[in-house]
Amino acid sequence: MKIYQPMLFVGLGGTGARIGAELERNLRRELCGPDGTDLVGRGKQRVPFQLPDCLQFVYADFSEAELDRLPHLSARGPESAAFARTSRAVHNLLPTYDNSPEMTRMLRIAQHEETVGWLPPRVDEPRVSPLHTGAGQLPTVGRAALFATLRNGPDQVLGPLRAAIDALSKSAGDLQELGGGQIRGYDVFVAFSVAGGTGAGIFYDFLHLLGHAFHSVNLPGAKIYPLVVMPSAFPPEAGGGREAELNAARALVDLSHLVDDQNAADATADLGDVEQRGSLSVKYPDMVPVSLRTSTVQTAFLFSRTAGMRSDDLRRSITAMVTSLIGTDLGEENGRGRADDAYQSFAASFVNRGASRSAAAATGIGLQGMSTSLAASMTVPVDELAEIVAARMLACAVRGLLERARQGGEDHRALVVEAFKESGIEDVWIREPRPVRAPEQVPKGVRAISQELNDRRANMEHQLRALDKDLARRTVESAERFNPHRGLLHLLKEHDPFRLERVFTGNPGDRDRVAREGFSGMLDNRRNRPERPEGVGTDAPQVPRIGRRMGGVVPARWGDPEVENAIQEQDAWYRWATNRTWHERWKAQESRWRPIADRTMKELAALVRAFRDHEEGRTACSASGAGSCTARTVRACRTSCRRRTPLTRSTTTS
Repeated sequence: MKIYQPMLFVGLGGTGARIGAELERNLRRELCGPDGTDLVGRGKQRVPFQLPDCLQFVYADFSEAELDRLPHLSARGPESAAFARTSRAVHNLLPTYDNSPEMTRMLRIAQHEETVGWLPPRVDEPRVSPLHTGAGQLPTVGRAALFATLRNGPDQVLGPLRAAIDALSKSAGDLQELGGGQIRGYDVFVAFSVAGGTGAGIFYDFLHLLGHAFHSVNLPGAKIYPLVVMPSAFPPEAGGGREAELNAARALVDLSHLVDDQNAADATADLGDVEQRGSLSVKYPDMVPVSLRTSTVQTAFLFSRTAGMRSDDLRRSITAMVTSLIGTDLGEENGRGRADDAYQSFAASFVNRGASRSAAAATGIGLQGMSTSLAASMTVPVDELAEIVAARMLACAVRGLLERARQGGEDHRALVVEAFKESGIEDVWIREPRPVRAPEQVPKGVRAISQELNDRRANMEHQLRALDKDLARRTVESAERFNPHRGLLHLLKEHDPFRLERVFTGNPGDRDRVAREGFSGMLDNRRNRPERPEGVGTDAPQVPRIGRRMGGVVPARWGDPEVENAIQEQDAWYRWATNRTWHERWKAQESRWRPIADRTMKELAALVRAFRDHEEGRTACSASGAGSCTARTVRACRTSCRRRTPLTRSTTTS
């Protein structure tokens, strides 16, 4: 796609904002490519999905909630950088008044000259309360709110417009990069609805303020194209109906008058004037009267909803037309090089060739300035095709991973240990005992060895009591630190979810107990009483009778077999008693860690189930001959396949 002139899009009200958001998405798809990197690294430093500076967007609405839904305000993190240079919003358009009568009373007193021609008298005037909810589908209230805001200075409204225009004026490099030539003008599209209070109330002023903003920085050649959404686009329950038609009638009269004045303005009688301006002007607070240069607004495009068309269809129609107006190629090179208007946008060419707009209308009322519009785009469904291909690739990958998971053979024990570690409870897995005091000197003789074994037994019992007291605090900290979701995400970086399902839920048939139980089973293991090894009692083993060797001739030593057996019995009991203490204290914190573990297990199960449903649904589609099904669940897939009618017509080719 090529861009031949810089473009500024201004969206007024909720309708204009939604059209602008749709247009931004279309342009990003066309210019930035599927992954957003087509314009990255072309001389200018851009982030993915960042539009060139020759395309600017400004949004204005009385509702801050509507503005917050815009892509450049709702994007977070790295995505927000893609909108920073090309999208702006006019905030705080509503003045700080509780209701509209207070606001209009101020305007009658402080801005009488600016508002006397259109502000209704106090008797039976429109009333909106509270004012912060919007204009209430009353265009007069909307325009009064704009004037009240301008009373605090025009920069609040003109600031974002001037910033966008400044970026356009410096975008010659971006324009040439996209196939355009020297900047000879600017295409300005103003989208709004004439059914509500915002668009119908402020469009006339924004058209003039836009012309003033271009004129104040001495940028000629700006062409403004109003994109008018008619009341038929809205059902009665969504802003349409009788009130919308009345709003549209007044708005279209004003807009037609302006367009007629732009197309058939009389030449000035004053010699020396170098600029021809229209006869219509608007006086704003703290500003000189603003009038547009002639031929700035030569037509307005009116969009109505036809039979069978939805609201999103109408928005796509508008964005398709704007895209064609700014990016349609106009001609090939002639003998002298490029055609004279080859760097002119189709929008400017379309308007410039409409000489009939200055002729009288067939009804005898006004001229022929309006253009009823309906557009459709014929494009390759890249997104749909990409989704079909991606769905098939995913289904094939899922089948392969499922088969590999069924075969087993992986070292699941190591992954269970890693899951404990990454979940923040490695200490619960290790269950480290407190150290047992070693003898300062190697004892010799029956009495010394027996005493040392008794001291060692007593020290073990003391260490177990100290461990129990210490774990009363440490297991609370471990339960608070426990985060299996983080552990799962860490393992997902290197392992597929089907393998991790067996790691977390257990791998039946595995010869290793830890792998067989899995992460969940070992969590239960750490809360249950540990199994006592054979020969280990619940109490510390008694010290056996130590005798002299060689018939009582050789004194007992620390390395004698019976002494070593006694030490091994004590160590085995101490290891089991340590595990028992850990398990009891971990079980006491079960109310803290159990819900967290169950939630993570459910998340993993839902993830695996989604992949399996996709694979089963794709298999069902293939079996039914519906290879293009993109249903996301088995039930939806089967329903879609039942509804799909296979093509049976024969085609003849020559």
